[in-house]
Amino acid sequence: MPRLSTKSVLIILIMLICIDVHEKIYASEVLARQAEESGDRRQAITHYISALQTYPQGSPKDEELRGKVIDIVRKLEFPPAIPENAHRHIIRAQMMLENADSDRDYVRAFTEFKSALRIAPWWAEAYFNYGIAQEAYGDYSGSIWSFSMFLVAAPNDPDARKVQNKIYSLEVQLEKEIAESIGVVESIQKEWGFVVIRLNRQRSFEIPIEVWTKDETGVKQKMTIEKVSGNKASAIPSGTLKGISIGNSVYLRD
Repeated sequence: MPRLSTKSVLIILIMLICIDVHEKIYASEVLARQAEESGDRRQAITHYISALQTYPQGSPKDEELRGKVIDIVRKLEFPPAIPENAHRHIIRAQMMLENADSDRDYVRAFTEFKSALRIAPWWAEAYFNYGIAQEAYGDYSGSIWSFSMFLVAAPNDPDARKVQNKIYSLEVQLEKEIAESIGVVESIQKEWGFVVIRLNRQRSFEIPIEVWTKDETGVKQKMTIEKVSGNKASAIPSGTLKGISIGNSVYLRD
């Protein structure tokens, strides 16, 4: 019987881990629906939050699960208390923002906000404060998301109208930033198997980024951006790199 290479063994292990994680996520969602159908709303919240932990913030599934948790919480006569660990993350974020003097400090603070809102995804005040911090940093897309989630969590808040108007103004800011993105690509190259796009800017910005390749038949294939850090974005190529679009600007490479 032929022996498997170390690489093959690692690939198999990774696949098994991914299957196990997927099954656990699915199980959490099934248990959540069952608890909700049986009227055990608090248990349903626990299971939905468990499933939420594995999805990227802002992804369709992330927003779906947050919406389910918020909907159940709003039906409860007495909403659950905010867990102490969520308070801890928010206080840490506030301290980091007060002493922030670099992009890294903001990124660390935003990580704390994300952690708090994974623990207590119904916490409207935390969404609001997260949005304020993102706006101050210049992350208009992120700020729009946070303020939108605030409105989902607290649609009847006295400041709901002001927050909705704030979203409209942020959309204008974001459109302006997208328009100003023309000519910001400094380089597009491959590094260690990744396509790396460097932008000619000092700070990162959240606008639509799309990278594409073409396979042997000439069919356009999209690549998912795996990582954005500062003014650099990386994606795993699936063919020959052909171009990148940032906002309304398209950059081609033959």
